[in-house]
Amino acid sequence: MVKNTKGGSGAKSQASKHVSSGKTNFKVRKACEMEEYAVVLTILGNRMAHVFCRDGETRLCHIRGKFCGRGKSDNFLTKGAWCLIGLREFQTNKKAECDLLEVYKNSDKNDICDGSSSWRPFLKKEAELNQSTTFDTGDLEIEFSQKGNGYQDDMDLFNGPSKKKVEKKEEEEEEEDQEEEINIEDI
Repeated sequence: MVKNTKGGSGAKSQASKHVSSGKTNFKVRKACEMEEYAVVLTILGNRMAHVFCRDGETRLCHIRGKFCGRGKSDNFLTKGAWCLIGLREFQTNKKAECDLLEVYKNSDKNDICDGSSSWRPFLKKEAELNQSTTFDTGDLEIEFSQKGNGYQDDMDLFNGPSKKKVEKKEEEEEEEDQEEEINIEDI
């Protein structure tokens, strides 16, 4: 058992069966029959995601319970992550579905990819995903100006204009109305 320095309810969550003992060198799991490499396009929620497979098809991927809860920290699934999926041959739906089997780290990508031309569409899609996540400002110019009372203007956005400002605006409108009236003596 791990030494409980927190006390209270943290004791069970620190059990030694859940604590990883540093790095271990596991062999990278390769694709077998009815398994395919994929890159995550979007995370949909409810333990589902859209993945783009190496064969060029987009599938709905069901994230198994192994990748949720305690196992989530080691197998974190994000947009653009490489994973191994298991194809479902028993389903006859029009929409192809699959199950998540393995999530690869960036260091595992070189072990998986052999450099053949069959990887080109897959790598191209991954490059598109990585480009879309970065923000390019280009020739964007932003000007800041100091007009008025910055703090008071910000507060007006949240709370509405203060009573003093409303009264001043009403007085200015009355003065403008008086100036606009035509004086017969001036003619």
